[in-house]
Amino acid sequence: MNTRILKRIAVTAVALTLPGFASAFTIADDFGPFPNATFGGTGIPNDQVAASKQIVDGDVTITIALAATQRYGNPTVTWDDEGRYTAGSGSSIEGPNNTEGALWNFSFYIGLQDVRTWGSTSQLNISDGFFSIHEAWGEVDISKQFKIKLGRQELVYDNHRIFGNVNWAQQGRSHDLVLLKFEKNKFKWHTGLAYNQDKEQLSTNFYSVENNYKTMQFIWLHSEFENTRGSILFLNNGIQNPDTTMSFSQTMGTYLNFDLGNLKMNVGGYYQMGKDNLKKKISAGYINIELSWPLSFGLTPSIGLEYLSGTDQSNALTNNSFSPFFGTNHKFNGHMDYFYVGNHMNNVGLTNPYFRLVYKLEKWVLNGAIHYFSSAGNILDPSDPTNTLKNYLGTEADLYVSRKILSNLSISAGYSHMFATISMEAIKGGDSSTTNNWAWLMLAFTPDFMKKNNK
Repeated sequence: MNTRILKRIAVTAVALTLPGFASAFTIADDFGPFPNATFGGTGIPNDQVAASKQIVDGDVTITIALAATQRYGNPTVTWDDEGRYTAGSGSSIEGPNNTEGALWNFSFYIGLQDVRTWGSTSQLNISDGFFSIHEAWGEVDISKQFKIKLGRQELVYDNHRIFGNVNWAQQGRSHDLVLLKFEKNKFKWHTGLAYNQDKEQLSTNFYSVENNYKTMQFIWLHSEFENTRGSILFLNNGIQNPDTTMSFSQTMGTYLNFDLGNLKMNVGGYYQMGKDNLKKKISAGYINIELSWPLSFGLTPSIGLEYLSGTDQSNALTNNSFSPFFGTNHKFNGHMDYFYVGNHMNNVGLTNPYFRLVYKLEKWVLNGAIHYFSSAGNILDPSDPTNTLKNYLGTEADLYVSRKILSNLSISAGYSHMFATISMEAIKGGDSSTTNNWAWLMLAFTPDFMKKNNK
């Protein structure tokens, strides 16, 4: 027998700063003064509150309450005796500390993801393992500058090289952690703390989940100046070894942006040390420099070099391979994902000079890039391990076009071709003499449910 238990709760929809008129309606048991409600903010009236009561276990009463009010110079909010709030026409006016709209001391977010290929689930399917919670976090303002954010959340910093949300794969990247944030003017200090368990355990803390850390801590400092922006990152990553011990590695470095008139320059550099999962000593480095020149007619040429150190195949004692850990790696080394997209870790590294052209014209975006790939470490000849192969791995050409059809609908297409060498074949397998290309087509529908249509 199937049993369904339905409980009524108050549902909130607030629109205070949209042009025209907007209203929010709540299902409530009572409507009127609620002197005990502060709503976690300051200066929020509690004389017109919609409240819904729920009885739990017969003795405990839970009351969910909602109030809507304008803040600063926003249009006045009115209500009726049925709990309907209405905001008149107008626009947001900046409040204290450059804050627009209502000022609350908390926020929360839930993001769901469904990762599947069309046809992978049969019709009349009851359940599957493709649906999951990507994000579920709450954030509380301790003061105007200090916040605490807890739960499953994305981490995106700087150019996504070390921390990114992975914007190409069907599934995104998120972390279970506590994030402490201090932000004042143009200075930011973020500290993340994570400690993972694969299940509730009373007698051990052994972590058996693959492809994840047991513990992780980081500090990210960021500041902005007139023509310069800079960040400093320190990351401590702890992984569980099969013998119940832990291996810790440390990543430290900086990422800088410079506005040099019409020329833009980005520079990044990191160093890694510690121990890997085989308890080998890590000594690895990363360097990236990119110059771009946005032109007035929509064309932006860019030239850059990215270097990720690697381990010589003849070296069995130390690990000199730089790991970009939690980055959006599809963004960097070609669209065919030969490097660092679920692969190429603890390998011969990569040296990648590249040239890119981006042209934007009204609703069109055209993008083309050339990547030259070579290994940072030596590659042994599979047929004669006493000899080494050339470091040159191959060249990749990427083409991409996108057009915005409607405000919430766009279409994109791309083509990539890899010209690989026998050195690429030696580290990746396959046959370098065969044609290696890839084409794709994507339709993106991105509705904005909070935007009001005034037609």
